[in-house]
Amino acid sequence: MERKIGIRSIGIKMLLGILPVVALALALLTRISESTSRSLIEQQSNSTMQSELKANVNSINDSLNVVKTTAMDIAHMVGASYRTTQIDTYGTAITNIIEKNDLILGSGIWFEPNVYDPQQKYMGPYWHKANGKTELTYEYNTAEYDYFNQEYYKLAASSTKDAIITDPYFDPTLNTTMASCTAPVYDPSGKFIGAVTVDMQLSDINELIQSIKVGKNGTAMLTSADGAYLCGTDQEKITNGVNISQDENGSLAAAGAQMISSDKGTVTYDEGNETYNLYYDKVPEIGWIIMIKMPQSELEEPIVALNNKLIQVSVIALVCCIAAVLLQVGTIASGLKKVKKFAGALAEGDFTVQPLKSRSRDELGQMSGSLNNMFHSNKAVIEQISEQAGDITDASVRLNTVSGDLLQQFSEIKVYMGDVDKAMMSSSAATEEVNASMAEVNSSVSVLAEETGKSSKMAGEIMERARVIEKNSREAYESAFEISKEREQDLMMAVENAKVVEKIGDMARVISNTASQINLLSLNASIEAVRAGEQGRGFAVVAREIGRLAKDTSEIVKEIEDTITEVQRAFAMMMNGSESMLKFLKDTVTPDYNNFVDVGQQYGRDAVSIEEISNEIAEMANNISQVMQEVRDAIQNVSESVQTTAGNSNMVLTTVEKAYEVVTDMSKMSEKQERIAEELNTVVSGFKLK
Repeated sequence: MERKIGIRSIGIKMLLGILPVVALALALLTRISESTSRSLIEQQSNSTMQSELKANVNSINDSLNVVKTTAMDIAHMVGASYRTTQIDTYGTAITNIIEKNDLILGSGIWFEPNVYDPQQKYMGPYWHKANGKTELTYEYNTAEYDYFNQEYYKLAASSTKDAIITDPYFDPTLNTTMASCTAPVYDPSGKFIGAVTVDMQLSDINELIQSIKVGKNGTAMLTSADGAYLCGTDQEKITNGVNISQDENGSLAAAGAQMISSDKGTVTYDEGNETYNLYYDKVPEIGWIIMIKMPQSELEEPIVALNNKLIQVSVIALVCCIAAVLLQVGTIASGLKKVKKFAGALAEGDFTVQPLKSRSRDELGQMSGSLNNMFHSNKAVIEQISEQAGDITDASVRLNTVSGDLLQQFSEIKVYMGDVDKAMMSSSAATEEVNASMAEVNSSVSVLAEETGKSSKMAGEIMERARVIEKNSREAYESAFEISKEREQDLMMAVENAKVVEKIGDMARVISNTASQINLLSLNASIEAVRAGEQGRGFAVVAREIGRLAKDTSEIVKEIEDTITEVQRAFAMMMNGSESMLKFLKDTVTPDYNNFVDVGQQYGRDAVSIEEISNEIAEMANNISQVMQEVRDAIQNVSESVQTTAGNSNMVLTTVEKAYEVVTDMSKMSEKQERIAEELNTVVSGFKLK
């Protein structure tokens, strides 16, 4: 249960560590995309609107230039020929001009007092369209009208030989909005002799303004230089000459005042619940303001759609990220669970477990291989120690038995020697018995010496195996330490190499910006191709292909950026897993190797102790053998001379007592060796080998 909770905690920690970063990155990406898209759309909208405005301004300006050229031509013609030319002749030429140009509504020649006819103060023939034909009228040759004080005449009188277009106005008689182009008339000497007017109706311009449609709801308006409505709005406002800077909508009035004070640009105003952008430009020389009204909601539709798609993609990316993290955590946790279980069994001394099975070549697989090597080598050594520990136990038991028998025999010898001291003269038979006992004691001492040699040899073998265990454990410890150090260096190098991905992201953004600029240039080229007409069709095809290429480039760059994001996320997951594995290697595996080194060292110290005890027992056995030889010699001397033996019986008794003490010490050492053997057997029995 604890392991399951631990696995879940690893997954939760990774999710809590990765998901906020991913969510923040996606939110930041969404915000950047929105900001970039908004900026690009604004730039493209401004460019498109300004191009549209420029095209229509040029169209209006071309129409006005035709009218101005016509007025100047008539003025030059009148100035050069007014003394010799009849009014009807002028009428023929002007009628021809009016009928060929639908924009021109009428034209008049307004002479200075008594210039054309010395008898006429007012001489102002006016030709205009009426009932499908051009008619001549003199109804303006009256003192009531007094054309000398009309604006168009004053403008001509004050002009420097250039044609001037008056501000448009609504003519209730003709029920149309119109403007007059006035040109001064000078005689060959340079004297001002009158003015020529060409009146133009704004119906064609109004149709042009009304035909401008941008997007779904983008419409156009036209005002005079001072802001009076001319086209594109309520007819009532046009008829009443309402000024945009005085519109009942205060927001529109403020925007209109700003447009009047500048040449071109963009302003915004509110109407109801909608905010509108006004893109405007002015017709050169006359200053008429043409503007395109576009709802901001329509401009933001692509941004809203993009945001919705980005949110959907972000949600899908988060779900995929969660699934990937849980999958990776499950894989890593499964491997770590096996390693933990295997290492726990080894730590408890259970060598009956099966080796780890891992086909991976990553750090986890290498660690599993190292643990398997340690398992096999240590199991073999411990099996040998276990076998030798049993032999040492058996030898110690036999040694203890022999020592007990020897001690008992020396006790009997001591008693016998006391009897010899009391009655040496009658101890002939006892002497033979003692001699036999000495032979048996000598044989037991030989057996003891032989068993002690075996114990010393076994101790040497144990010490050699302990050195092998210590060496193997230390090599495994150093190998694990080197592996963790190398993997840590590789991890740091991988972090440095990951910065290449960021550089690729920077280059992708540069390519994306370049594609946006190419797309913008393609749009401008398309507009110029349309303006060029038939001659620009081929160039328009090229511009569309360039635009399509720029779009494809932007989409590819988008895919590159998405791929970079996935690579960075996968690399972060790999770093977290590697760090967890290195931590486990340092905190769990390395201390286990140290424990094996300590066990090997302890085996070595125990072997040294056994060898020292065995050496001491061997030395004592040699001493006993020498003593026994002396006893045998003494018994022989007793048999030769009982009297001499009786005198030396005290000395023999003393020697026997010393031998008894030596045998007692040997018995204690034997017991100690048996306890050491039992402890070694207990230690080895802690390992499960079968």
